[in-house]
Parts: sequence; structure tokens; C-alpha cells
Amino acid sequence: MSGGRGGGSGAGRGGKPSARGAKPSARGAKPGARGGKPAKASSGGRAAARAGRGARRGGAPLDAAGKRSRAPEGKPARPVLTKTRPSKRPTQTGGATFVASVDSPEGFPEGPPEIAFAGRSNVGKSSLLNALSNHRSLARTSKTPGRTQRINLFDVPQPGGLVLRFADLPGYGHASVPGKIRQEFGPMIERYLLGRSTVRAVCLLVDGRREPHEDAVNFTLWLQEHGVRVELVVTKLDKLPKNQRFSILAKLKRAHFLDRAPWATSALSGEGVPELLAHLRRLATGAGTRRAR
Repeated sequence: MSGGRGGGSGAGRGGKPSARGAKPSARGAKPGARGGKPAKASSGGRAAARAGRGARRGGAPLDAAGKRSRAPEGKPARPVLTKTRPSKRPTQTGGATFVASVDSPEGFPEGPPEIAFAGRSNVGKSSLLNALSNHRSLARTSKTPGRTQRINLFDVPQPGGLVLRFADLPGYGHASVPGKIRQEFGPMIERYLLGRSTVRAVCLLVDGRREPHEDAVNFTLWLQEHGVRVELVVTKLDKLPKNQRFSILAKLKRAHFLDRAPWATSALSGEGVPELLAHLRRLATGAGTRRAR
């Protein structure tokens, strides 16, 4: 009995396949299980996969870094379009250069036609000179008004071989400048303007945001009395409301007793700078312009 039971039992287990043995393991069969998880792709495999994705999308194949290197065969590369904003700044044919800084008539060097720039301190004279010369730091701007206490000369090449010489006159009328130095400005500027045959005009700069100042008006009248051409230049135009610009310019014209409109400029936005520079070129090359209003 025991042998038969043992034999039957062995036959039953051995002859009849066990459910656990015959049935494939669920863990081994499922692809997402730990045992069936595929190995990670190598770096070369990932690069190939990226290149394949780029080709399927119709673009240029991707390189190992994931960037498109070139257009696929049969398709021209797309041109790279860049937005360019036209510059309002005048263009020059050569670099502007510093010539000299003088404080007496004996130190004034001879040279090309000169345009003098004058105005109260902090009117934006240095910024306008830099804009006209297309140079960022030709005339140094300072947070402390009244620093310019000598006449600084700059040569600015123009198209066609013309050279303009800009004369940066000392700023006047600021409280931080000692009174003795302010008193010396007058005689020095007078000797320069009246004793230089190469001076074609004086650009008198005024801040359009301010009321007409007595110093600037008196300087205009003095220049007209001595036959020196005056060009009234309004600075910082970008800070003036557009609907008030015309009336402000008309007011300054009347205050300075001029028979023509002043020049409206902005060194920041470039408005009016090319037009003023073109006019200064005409004054430099024209005859009989120095002794005109």
C-alpha cells in the first residue's frame, strides 16, 4: 500500500505536468518586468536615435550634440533671417580724432573749417558731439557739469575727403564752476571766435525742456552783433512731448531773435542728427557763410 501510494503519487506528479512547471512564469514573460527589461542604450545609440528622429521630421539630421548640422540631401538649407533696424546715426568714412586742448590764442592750431559748440553746462553738448562724430567717447561726458574749462578740438572726417573740426567750448553758467574761471571763459571764447578765420558757425545748444535763458539769449545777440553765424540747436528732443515740440521750437526762435527755425536733435535717439551734420557740411564748404545770420 505504501509502495503503491508512493508510486502513484510519484506517477501522478511526474506523469502529469505540474501547473507551475508547465505554465511560463509571468514575471519572466512580461517585457516590462525586471528580468526582461532591455539594457540602456549607449551614447552612440542615443545619437543615432536622435539623428533618426531628425530625418523622420524632414529636417536636417542631428549630430551627437543634438544640433542640426546640415540640410538633408535634395533640400536647400533655410536662410537665416535676421531683423536689422536702420541706424539713425550718421555714417563716417574715417575715425574722429582728438587734436588739442587749448586755453590761449597762441595754442590754436591751424587746420580745416571749424564748427564751434557752446551752451550752458549739462545741456548735452558732449553727447551731441559724440553723436555727430559717430563716436561713443570722443567728447567725455561728466556727471559734474562745468568740467570743460578749455577749448577742445576734434577732427571728424566726412565723405568725399572733407574734414570738419569741432570746437568744444567751455560750458557756462553753472554754480559749481568758480566765478574766477567763469570770468576767464568770456575773454578766451571771444578771442577764439573773433580771431579765427576758420570758424564757420557757432552751434548754440539749449535744452528744449527749459525756458529760454538770459545767458543764451545774450550770447546769441553778441554773436549776431559781431557777424558770427549762429545755429540754435535744441537738445534732448526725445524728452519733449511730440504734441508740444512745434510750439517749443517756435518759442525759442522768437526768444533768440532768429529768422529761421532752430535745429531739433536727440543724441539718444539720433533724431535730427543727420540733418544737422549735413547742414554743417554745407557751411564748411560754402563761401560767405561765417558772417551771416
